[in-house]
Amino acid sequence: MVETFTQNELIMAIYHELSSDEMVGLETQLNNNFEIEDNFDHLNSMKAELDKLKVSPRQEVIDRLLEFSKSI
Repeated sequence: MVETFTQNELIMAIYHELSSDEMVGLETQLNNNFEIEDNFDHLNSMKAELDKLKVSPRQEVIDRLLEFSKSI
């Protein structure tokens, strides 16, 4: 039986949310199917870029919150 993986399943694999049986099937597909491997690599690199992002509020927002907390 040939198993194909959706983009959602590839994302689940990147975040370690697939079962071990599904991971074995995915690893087989990654070794045999260039399109799936390319898609998986692309999604993995996007995850790496997202992991680099640091989201923090502007200093103005922090100052306003601090001022508001003083007035309570």
